[in-house]
Amino acid sequence: MAALATKLLKRACVVGAETFDRAFTGIRFAEADGPLLYVYARDEAAAAEIEDSFALLI
Repeated sequence: MAALATKLLKRACVVGAETFDRAFTGIRFAEADGPLLYVYARDEAAAAEIEDSFALLI
């Protein structure tokens, strides 16, 4: 669980707190597997925004 928390903090630092809070509200971070972070988005629109805007950053 500590590894997942560390990965989340790094992602928040990359995109900024305000953007992270807006874009990632309502999603669930499921697990970290090496460099991969698995998340479940609240809906398809949220998933598309995260993929389009942040996939290369996170």
